[in-house]
Amino acid sequence: MNTERLFTIARKITDDIEKNLVIDTLATLQSALQTQISSPSASNLSQIEISLETLQTLSTSPDFHYPETWNQALEHIGALSVKDASFAAQTVAAVRGNSITLESAVATVRRIHTNLVTVRTALASILEAFENLGLESYDVEEGEAELSILMPRPAFSNELKAFAKDLTEIAKFLELSEEIATGSRSSPKLEELSTTDPLIFAGLSIPACLLVIKITKDIIELITSTYNLREARASALAAEASLKALDALDADIEAKIESGLKRIADGVIGPRAKGRMNELRIELNNYLPQIAARLDNGYKIEGNAGVTAEEQEDDDKKSAASQINEISREIRYSALPQAPVLRLTLTASITDEEGPEGGAT
Repeated sequence: MNTERLFTIARKITDDIEKNLVIDTLATLQSALQTQISSPSASNLSQIEISLETLQTLSTSPDFHYPETWNQALEHIGALSVKDASFAAQTVAAVRGNSITLESAVATVRRIHTNLVTVRTALASILEAFENLGLESYDVEEGEAELSILMPRPAFSNELKAFAKDLTEIAKFLELSEEIATGSRSSPKLEELSTTDPLIFAGLSIPACLLVIKITKDIIELITSTYNLREARASALAAEASLKALDALDADIEAKIESGLKRIADGVIGPRAKGRMNELRIELNNYLPQIAARLDNGYKIEGNAGVTAEEQEDDDKKSAASQINEISREIRYSALPQAPVLRLTLTASITDEEGPEGGAT
């Protein structure tokens, strides 16, 4: 994670903490709980309830909800508890669950308050140091776009050959997207590569980035639509159903995914395409199953584009850059069914054959 991106993350977390008066609310709650222990009163109980209600609203607030691609940086700076306002849920659960033994609730609130004060102080130091060094937040330049792709390590079992194969297949798909969107096939530019779970930032043209983001959104919606079938399969598995019954459910899921991916491909390039466009349609049909398999197995794809001042002021016409950012916000927090059904074939034993890996089981 480079310094400019870390600056952006630190600034956003700090702004969310300050704007929502989180530190003050926790301090007020802690004080009211301590007073209630020593001198119980209705006014103290009222203050406790007000503080809890304030914290509960954070779960539905647009603040504190950060993309999965930030998890690595959040963990490194000790701020993972801030994501999704989990500290607020922990606080409310601790107080409501210990209404009789308030001492235990006070201890939990004190720990959470102390942790957030430490995080805020550390972030303030980071921001001050960056500003003194002349380092500013990272923003995609106007007219440019990039994709961030999070690759979970379990998908390639920490094996270098499998990781290399995965990168190759992703690059090929992005090159294909460039040609479909712009008419010219070019290799995406690697802006940055971070670990622990590999996180790639790849520069693409705005049309290609928009195409990938739209495809990603459509695939996520398709996978989500199989949720009932997945639940039925999980129940059948738990009930030790016959292999024949499980195979039938797998076939139903596979058929739904397969037909859905074909519709997505036809939406990008019509089924009556001729010549080179027909070749691209066939290539896209071959790649979509592997992209679906990756998304089903924990990969995250998001886009980010630089919007010009003129585009920001034009409410009647959404530019491609604006669409990239808007769709990315929509898919950022999409909750896919927990158990993947689509098979992702990325192991050290894979061959060097050309063509995409991954598909439905």
